[in-house]
Amino acid sequence: MNKITILLAIFLSSTSVFAGERWVAKCKDDKSIHYVQNYKGIGHLFMDVETPTGINKLFPIATLKQSKSTTISICGVVLGNPDPQDNPISQVCMNRDRQIIYIKFNNPNQNGSNIVEEGKFCEADVKVVMVDD
Repeated sequence: MNKITILLAIFLSSTSVFAGERWVAKCKDDKSIHYVQNYKGIGHLFMDVETPTGINKLFPIATLKQSKSTTISICGVVLGNPDPQDNPISQVCMNRDRQIIYIKFNNPNQNGSNIVEEGKFCEADVKVVMVDD
């Protein structure tokens, strides 16, 4: 019976009951952007900047709320930036198959058209890690 209890505890700790996904991406080029998005939660956009004393540090530049996800990509909308109909104007996304960070833009002045423009921001190291909630 103790073996079953131990195996059940190990199984449950590896499922979404106790853990969640955190998507992490870092640009490979000179854009110095890092994007971290918690599945069904809040994300943050960081920029690697050089301080006046010559030290490189990560600074948060935006807080995002997850707006979309698939098995290969996740997106977040920047908080505090909705259009008048409360639709996301711009979203930051990452794709782990293509290993990119990309941007989606829904122009609120397109007279009801649902055309979303998107484009690659940078090549990135994208990974999904499991974290305790």
